[in-house]
Amino acid sequence: MKDFFFYFGPHCPFCLSKDRRSSNRLCQAAVTVSFNFALVGSLSGSCKNRCFELVESEPPNCRCDNLCKTYNTCCSDFDEHCLKTAGDFECSKDRCGETRNEQHACHCSEDCMAKGDCCTNYRSLCKGDVPWLQEECEEIKNHECPAGFVRPPIIMLSVDGFRASYMKRGSMVIPNIEKLRSCGTHAPYMRPMYPTKTYPNLYTIATGLYPESHGIVGNSMHDPGFDANFNIRGKEKLNHRWWGGQPIWITAVKQGVKAGTFFWPLDSALKDIDKVIGQLMNGLKQMKLHRCVNIILVGDHGMEEAHCDRTEFLSSYMSNTEDIILIPGSLGRIRARNSNNSKYDAKAIVANLTCKKPDQHFKPYLKQHLPKRLHYANNHRIEEVHLMVERKWHIARKLYESKRNHGKCGFAGDHGYDNKINSMQTIFLGYGPSFKFKTKIPPFENIELYNVMCDLLGLKPAPNNGTHGSLNQLLRAPVYIPSMPEEVCKPNPVGPVTALNDDLGCTCEDKVSNRVFLDLNKSCRTVCLSRNLSLPVVLLPDRGNTQLGRTGTQLVVGPAQVRISPSEPSRTEQASTSPHGQHCNRCVHQPTRWSTFPSNVVTHPPPPPLESEASEVALCHSHSWSAQAGSRRVVTSCAPGRMETPSPDGPADFKLFQVELFASPETSHCQLFYSLIEGTLSSDALAHSWSWGLRKYAFPPVSLLAQTLCKIREDEEQVLLVVPYWPTLTWFPELFFLVTAPLWQIHQSRAVLSTAGVGAKAVSLHP
Repeated sequence: MKDFFFYFGPHCPFCLSKDRRSSNRLCQAAVTVSFNFALVGSLSGSCKNRCFELVESEPPNCRCDNLCKTYNTCCSDFDEHCLKTAGDFECSKDRCGETRNEQHACHCSEDCMAKGDCCTNYRSLCKGDVPWLQEECEEIKNHECPAGFVRPPIIMLSVDGFRASYMKRGSMVIPNIEKLRSCGTHAPYMRPMYPTKTYPNLYTIATGLYPESHGIVGNSMHDPGFDANFNIRGKEKLNHRWWGGQPIWITAVKQGVKAGTFFWPLDSALKDIDKVIGQLMNGLKQMKLHRCVNIILVGDHGMEEAHCDRTEFLSSYMSNTEDIILIPGSLGRIRARNSNNSKYDAKAIVANLTCKKPDQHFKPYLKQHLPKRLHYANNHRIEEVHLMVERKWHIARKLYESKRNHGKCGFAGDHGYDNKINSMQTIFLGYGPSFKFKTKIPPFENIELYNVMCDLLGLKPAPNNGTHGSLNQLLRAPVYIPSMPEEVCKPNPVGPVTALNDDLGCTCEDKVSNRVFLDLNKSCRTVCLSRNLSLPVVLLPDRGNTQLGRTGTQLVVGPAQVRISPSEPSRTEQASTSPHGQHCNRCVHQPTRWSTFPSNVVTHPPPPPLESEASEVALCHSHSWSAQAGSRRVVTSCAPGRMETPSPDGPADFKLFQVELFASPETSHCQLFYSLIEGTLSSDALAHSWSWGLRKYAFPPVSLLAQTLCKIREDEEQVLLVVPYWPTLTWFPELFFLVTAPLWQIHQSRAVLSTAGVGAKAVSLHP
């Protein structure tokens, strides 16, 4: 039998289990509460036989559902019958060895271990065991679960409004949460979905769907299809028609795994929440489950300072606000008060609210014009007019004098703002045998958690918006390994280009003579070396090289291995007194990991340039970025035939035609080269200096390059040597290779090139 425990609530966890005793034990680990489900008719004024009923009582009857504490509508005996809070939730010294009292929530009697209902600190306080918090971090390489567990269960705890920056309070305030963070896997923050409200994000975590996809687009919403209103305080929320997608507990139950959810409020400070986490971990240790259970601690969104005094009123911008309904707060959604109002014009409202005041604190949108990153348009429950409100501010329809004169504000903070704002980010902590030990991962969006939970439980995920496998880096043994999609149109090898027999009655020898090219090569080098470029680092191969593999005769580039880095404002090159400095030894090497490349791909590591010491230094700098990535120089033969190895001391068996790419197009040599490229590529290349950054045509089609270079050779027997030229652009070689590598294929030639060493003055070719 497989067990899955999913404690899912906005403030603190609760549990649901297959029998009352195991439920009691697990609840003691979480909040030390037991309960039962008895769906019996209403009994006014009492919670007897009504604990956690799913049917809400109509006023004036009191309530016994799991939200009555939030709304202060619980029956007076709710704690007595449903929570059993007598005796508190932990042992004290005077309770150790007490006589069993069945009215207590948990027990400290000598028989409690045998009965499985001890308070969570019984072993540590009464028997002298070391509490979980005081133990050193332990790497759990293999799960240690009691008999009957098919796989480790999951306990997910969701804390409402846990802003990511709250983790900076550290072990002085939240020691238990801090230990989970430092001993397990964590992210600097987890990004919630927009709007950053509780219900949309809790259900996004459960389903892996955007709010526009699962339908819970806000804590309050209107569905024009069945003309009903949803809010977190009303009974309509219990109607299944609002809830789209498949939450994790339904996925689990459909595939034979037990699941349970509970929604429970705890309006407490961080210290109290941390205490609950400590009770959970001590309880798991006491039950010998602390090396078995996977713990996931998340928040639904962050929190931002806000106050009633910072409120914008639509009545200050519109003459008539009576014909509209505004869902107010940290974001605004506007619809017509009467659905058949023919005069309601959403576009006119947006136009009339746009840029009306210099100090306006909201921006109106038609929903289809909202930033696409928000994924907040494709649902009929999202009103046509949307107001994105500046952080710390609110939007309301009009000023109500009675509330204004009251002089009090009912809140000091709020959420719901743009999900890219730092204060809206929340937390992710993973701890247990399935998570990596002391690992920090990059930030991610909460839509990815559904697939992770399915992997941990051995479930097949329902369709969702997450990218399956994107969080494999946090798992000790990833279950799902994504595969590269097949190419629809595979690139054809570049074949030999035959020279034109018709000279059209003219000659271009004076334009393409070898001497002209050599002179202009020096000019290009002078221009490029004179530029001290400080461009952003796009790829950092030394922090996770791109994964290259082979499938048949095609190269496969694994995009998940490429690390994207923030822009680097400046970088400093250390001067070297020798053109062959210490670091130059790392510039030239044998690319052993390319030995599996198909034989029709021609590559080689870089020998020093054939011209000057200055260009040697430039080439060395250009390849100092990685010791494994190999060369980006390409040698190819335009004509069919076999390339033989040249002799450095004697006449060469072949002639080299050297062309430098990405040198400045401002020189005549580069202008000549680019002018021979057909179409708009030529004009764009001449209009922009490619060495200054990525442009629309930063990398010409390789087949076109090969044809063009073969055309401008002086001699048909020359072998083409392509030297991508970048003096200090550490990001350029890797990006160039990623774009062009799968296309540098030579149809006729079957050769793999290597180098003779740093001091070599010629390229060594091996058949």
